[in-house]
Amino acid sequence: MKPISLTIAGLHSFREKQTIDFTALCDGGVFGIFGPTGSGKSTILDAITLALFGSVGRAANRTQAIINHAEKELFVSFTFELENAAGAKRYTVERSLKRADEWRTRSAVCRLIEHQAEPVVLADKLSDVDKAVVQLLGLTMEDFTRAVVLPQGKFAEFLSLKGAERRQMLQRLFHLERYGDELNKKLKERLAAAEQEWQKIEAEKAGLGDASKAALEQAEAEERELAALFAKRKKELEKIEADVERARQLRAWQQEKEAVEAELSALRRREPEVRALEAKKGRAEQAERIWPYWEQYEQMRLLQAAALQRQEAALRQLEAAQAHYEDAVRRYEQARQEKARREPELLAQMERLRQAEQLERQMETLKAELAALHEEWNRLADREKAVQRQFEEAEAWYARGLARQQELKEELQRHAAALADKDEIERACEEKRRIEQTVSALARVDVQLQQKEAAWRQAERERAERERRAAAAGARLHQLFQLVEQTHHSVCSRQQDIEKRLHVLRRQIEAEQQRIEEAQTAELAAVLAERLRPGEPCPVCGSREHPHPSARPQTVASGRLSELEQERQRCEQDLQTLFSFKAQLEQLAALAASHGTPPVQAAVRPAGETVDMAVEVRALGQDVIERKEAVYRALSQWNEAEAARREAENACRWAAADIEALQAEKQRLEEEKQQLERQWREAHPSFSLETIAVVYEQLREQEKMWRDVQKRLEDSVPFLEEKQRAKEQAAEERRRLEAERVRLESLMSAKQELWKEYERQRHEKAGPGPAGVQLREAEAEWRRLQNGEQQAYDEWQRAQQQYQATESEAKAAKQACEEAARREEEALARWRRALAGTVFADAEEVRMSRAAKAQCDEWDEAIRLYWRQVEQAEHRRAQLAAVIGEEAVSAEQWEMMQQVYNELKAHTEMMTEQLGAVRGKVAELRKKHVRFVELEARQATLGRQIERYKQLQTLLRGNSFVEFMAEEQLEQVTIMASERLQQLTRHRYALELDSQGGFLIRDDANGGVRRPVSTLSGGETFLTSLSLALALSAQIQLRGEYPLRFFFLDEGFGTLDAELLDTVVSALEKLHTQQLAVGVISHVQEIRNRLPRRLIVEPAEPSGPGTRVRLEWM
Repeated sequence: MKPISLTIAGLHSFREKQTIDFTALCDGGVFGIFGPTGSGKSTILDAITLALFGSVGRAANRTQAIINHAEKELFVSFTFELENAAGAKRYTVERSLKRADEWRTRSAVCRLIEHQAEPVVLADKLSDVDKAVVQLLGLTMEDFTRAVVLPQGKFAEFLSLKGAERRQMLQRLFHLERYGDELNKKLKERLAAAEQEWQKIEAEKAGLGDASKAALEQAEAEERELAALFAKRKKELEKIEADVERARQLRAWQQEKEAVEAELSALRRREPEVRALEAKKGRAEQAERIWPYWEQYEQMRLLQAAALQRQEAALRQLEAAQAHYEDAVRRYEQARQEKARREPELLAQMERLRQAEQLERQMETLKAELAALHEEWNRLADREKAVQRQFEEAEAWYARGLARQQELKEELQRHAAALADKDEIERACEEKRRIEQTVSALARVDVQLQQKEAAWRQAERERAERERRAAAAGARLHQLFQLVEQTHHSVCSRQQDIEKRLHVLRRQIEAEQQRIEEAQTAELAAVLAERLRPGEPCPVCGSREHPHPSARPQTVASGRLSELEQERQRCEQDLQTLFSFKAQLEQLAALAASHGTPPVQAAVRPAGETVDMAVEVRALGQDVIERKEAVYRALSQWNEAEAARREAENACRWAAADIEALQAEKQRLEEEKQQLERQWREAHPSFSLETIAVVYEQLREQEKMWRDVQKRLEDSVPFLEEKQRAKEQAAEERRRLEAERVRLESLMSAKQELWKEYERQRHEKAGPGPAGVQLREAEAEWRRLQNGEQQAYDEWQRAQQQYQATESEAKAAKQACEEAARREEEALARWRRALAGTVFADAEEVRMSRAAKAQCDEWDEAIRLYWRQVEQAEHRRAQLAAVIGEEAVSAEQWEMMQQVYNELKAHTEMMTEQLGAVRGKVAELRKKHVRFVELEARQATLGRQIERYKQLQTLLRGNSFVEFMAEEQLEQVTIMASERLQQLTRHRYALELDSQGGFLIRDDANGGVRRPVSTLSGGETFLTSLSLALALSAQIQLRGEYPLRFFFLDEGFGTLDAELLDTVVSALEKLHTQQLAVGVISHVQEIRNRLPRRLIVEPAEPSGPGTRVRLEWM
């Protein structure tokens, strides 16, 4: 960053606008800023920071009391250039602040401009400009001020500091605190989050139950076994379904054939009725065809009578219309003659009255103007008197103001003499505020330490309570494990009983099936024997002799087999249920075993014990549900208690670490406080820390009175100028009013003469009465004549139109009557021709035979429906006879097949439900297994993270990492400072670090001998401190993208002798080769004589234009 120009107005001691051309100053490499103490040298840096960042570092709340007491507004403008590998860009920041009250300010104008062919405003709001500047420079205000200003004595002090103190200073300079407490805090948060997530995963795994790979494989094997058995049963059911479906179809066809035959018989009985209905329908259709001819004839007869009546009415209307037309012609002729006689006289009279009315309006206007002029004349008279009083008052105030201004000048000189020690008192108060800030920080640390100790004690109590809760939860979990173990023993015992009963049932079912098969074989042999005939071959052996035919055995009941099958199915269902209970109990036991309880062992029930198996299975199911809920609840409580216990342990550990850090900070602050108090007493021996605040308040009161007097004095100048202008304005106004009064009097006389002339002309045209009333009467009479003529004309036109229309209607009525008679005769002839071709004699017989269209449609639909039903029934009977053929199924055969099919279907459906349940269980177990594997992988990752976080906590305990970063930073600074020192001393001296982090000087001119920095002379100490300062500034600048190509050196040159001063100035002049401009802030005359380019700061004078700056060249 290269400064170009700076403009200041209204800031601190600067009043009028002052512009500093840094381009001319920085060309020489080293330039001086000279001026007496309090002249405003530091205000130049304040203006730069105010323009860039909107605040002044040494002002209260950054912007309080920075506007000059005699000004209302402050303005700063800073133009700078940024250059990197991409090129150079130039920007200007402008800010204007206005006074809100005695101390506070508010932003008025703020903008950031980029200089291009056409300037571009990048931001024009306060927050946007602040963000844009920080983004451009890459530095905050604190970083910028540390990199630009090298304050007096600080870097020489840094050179002499010991290792720990120097590291602390580096921590503050480079903000290394983020590698200490902030990094530890982030690490604690991440460790706590990882441990909490690990606990959540553990709880979720417990909720999943046994979702391992072995459990999944066992469930899948059970599913495959049950699926194979289900497929076998399904094939058997499909075969029986086909037989049943064929028998059902044959049975349905037989029943349908019987119903069709019964329906056909009923239809045959209705045939005579349908034949009679067909004849009736034909007669109605014939009557309906000729009836429209009769209706047309009747209609034509009625129309002819109506046309005759209309003709008679039209003739009567024609006679009335002719009489009305002749009367309207007569009235119109009378109205037209009256209008022609009176209209010319009325028009002439109306014109004279209009002219008279216009004259009356002009007279009213003149009357109003005369009244307004008279009122204006009165106001001018009052105004002349008021202006005379104003002139006299302004003259009196002006005389008193001159006397008061002289008194204020004398009082201002007395107050200025009392402010001689202002700068020293302000420095003392500022340093005391730093001491008070340290004391406040120490108090805050004490409060934090007490709070942390109280928190640590509370955390210890909380940890003990949570350990007790965790132990209680573990004991409860152990008790539940014992209950689970007892329930598991009961399930194993019931499992053994059911397995034994299933073995017995399978043997009984096999025996019963064998007995039924033997009975069925004997039944078939008996049926075959009954069909054998003597001499006919046997279908089995072919023999024609049958000496010992088989006899029909007794009927064998199949109910026993069904009962055994049902009992076996119930036992298998109970066994599957017990397997499920056993797996759930083992899963619960595994969860309990993971927290220190022994695994469940299978138990054997003593022989000879008998129980009701169904009741026992239901009771065990209820016990399993209760145990499962209790174990999950207890496990959740144990997990919560254990997590709370670990959280309490972490809280105790973290609280102890915080207490240790706060104790170290408290010790540091106490040492800093003692050092600041000692430095304050040495720097200000004439003041006391206890009374400096009172002295400062007195000084502020004096300064406030001085500012008040200064402001009153400045305010008096515009007051006197205002009163002088008031005198001149009053005299001018008095002259203007006199001229205006004369003009008004002349205008009033002229308008009175004109009003009299208008009155004479109006009397000639309208007489003594009002012209407007007479005009309205004449206009009303003229409009009456116009309207009468128009109304008579309109009435004549309407009568003529009505007569013509009535005449046309009479002609049309006559023609319509003749046409209606002709149509009546034609309709009668058509009716007689139509009636002659039917069976009817007259119209009455036709009317009696007619039927409604809906009735005819209903008869037609009934007839068609009957014959369609007959045809369909005969066709369906033939179809069914062809389909059935010779096959037949009796009712007994159909019932037997249905019974067998229903039993097999019920058994298959039960197996379907079992298979669905098993598949649902396997699918759910697969989902749980996938989630189980994911949780295992995530838990392993979290375990590794937690281990790394704990290792990092061990490494970062205390401030070891911060000290390491400070040492690394110190090494980099030392390398850069050594290079700079070698350049300044022509490679005679170099700077190194010893094993304790202290500085050593390597004297290369004496064979590389190393010696402490305390052995350096004054000039050598200054060169070493300057090299170190430049290195520190460069390191701070590395945070930004653009290098800062200037800084201000505020060192105390007044204590150096002539020889050492020559050495220092020579060293500064060598900096010109590094594209770096150095501004030396000093008031030493020898340095001023040596530097070729100087910025002279001239202090402000009381009541003067403020601080001024000017450039000097040698």
